[in-house]
Amino acid sequence: MYPKPLVRYMTAVEVAAGLVLVWSVFRIGPSLTLDNILVFFGFGAVCLIASLFPVPMIRKHGHVSVQLPMLFAASIILGPWLAVWIGSVFSINYPEIRGQVKRRSMWFNRAHGGLMAFLAAGTFTLLGGNPAHLNPGTISLPLFVGGLVAFFSNMFFVMFAVKFRIDRSIREVYKVYFKWASLNFFGMFPIAYLMAVIFHSAGVLPEIFIMVPLAMTRWIFAIAHRIRAAYQSTVRTLLTAMDAKDPYTKGHSFRVGRYALTLAHFMKVPEDEAEEIERAGTLHDIGKLAIVDEVLNKPGELDYEEMLSMQRHTVMGSTMLGNIGGVGPARDWVLHHHERFDGQGYPHGISGDEIPLAARIISVVDSYDAMTSDRPYRKAMPHEKAVDEILKNAGGQFDPRVVRAFMDMLRIMGDFADEVSIGEDFEEALGRDPNRRHYDGPR
Repeated sequence: MYPKPLVRYMTAVEVAAGLVLVWSVFRIGPSLTLDNILVFFGFGAVCLIASLFPVPMIRKHGHVSVQLPMLFAASIILGPWLAVWIGSVFSINYPEIRGQVKRRSMWFNRAHGGLMAFLAAGTFTLLGGNPAHLNPGTISLPLFVGGLVAFFSNMFFVMFAVKFRIDRSIREVYKVYFKWASLNFFGMFPIAYLMAVIFHSAGVLPEIFIMVPLAMTRWIFAIAHRIRAAYQSTVRTLLTAMDAKDPYTKGHSFRVGRYALTLAHFMKVPEDEAEEIERAGTLHDIGKLAIVDEVLNKPGELDYEEMLSMQRHTVMGSTMLGNIGGVGPARDWVLHHHERFDGQGYPHGISGDEIPLAARIISVVDSYDAMTSDRPYRKAMPHEKAVDEILKNAGGQFDPRVVRAFMDMLRIMGDFADEVSIGEDFEEALGRDPNRRHYDGPR
């Protein structure tokens, strides 16, 4: 289900593209030469081939392909009235071809592709550009500005769609979803420029050789995606080992990560930081891999030495994460997730705002999941009693501001344990029993 602001935005873009397409029917006549028709379908075929090799964006919400330079070059060569058609028809991507994209999203993609091509070609023409006058030995200002319009408009059309989908600022959307790809986007800019320049001076054949740097750009996109996938695989392996070591905590780490993300979103934490909080919540107990089974799974109370051994899991977890690339600040948040707001926690006994906000968020949701889960030393509490315990400890164990946000969120969502899913992929990996309501949690 699309949010209403997103529907309105998509509709506006689609209507604008539709009007330009209709307008182009009355202006396209002089562009319909045999040469232009051949160029239209030639570039269209190449774009379709390029669409077969997209790379998922690092944080989902779409794919990245190397079509854009070809669409831009074709737009400059064909002019704005054919450009809107080549952008609308041939900006299709492989997931759409395979039927993996909703029809409404497909219409939007065609619309913003057509508008991007029209704006780029229109800018080039408006500034006095003429494709017949382009040559490799000179810099064309109209072509340069047209290229900037193509790349920026393409990025902003998609950025605003993501903004309305996730209800975040443009700045956050760029930082989280597009910043990683910016250098590669602009790496395609000179390739697009050369494709437009070379076509009229050297013909079609050299365009084939330009496909080599495009393939390299696509390879860079793929490498970035594989690095993130490798990190996620490492985390999943560690958590699988954790589940094997302590059967009572099966699924706990995944749930705390999702709970922490939900609460962070509710508190309007910036999107990139919220994702880091989810990561820290998922990894918060990883140090328990270093705790001996006799202590970790002891059914009764821990003695003093055993408690000290258990408390070392925060330091051990932080140390372990220091050896994993890409963890970022999650390492420090794991270290401090058992600190108390009144300074009576561990390992460093810091208090109040000295404790990172992320660690204070994880502390609340970690305790909630622990209380509503069966453990070797006690049965799970009902949801209502767990919530009362958190309220009683506001200002002591927990940050009152985080507790207030947690309670406000519960009033909207209801039973947190029922409302927050850990995701189908995680459930499958964990072999979750769908009939169990309560699971387990940390000491």
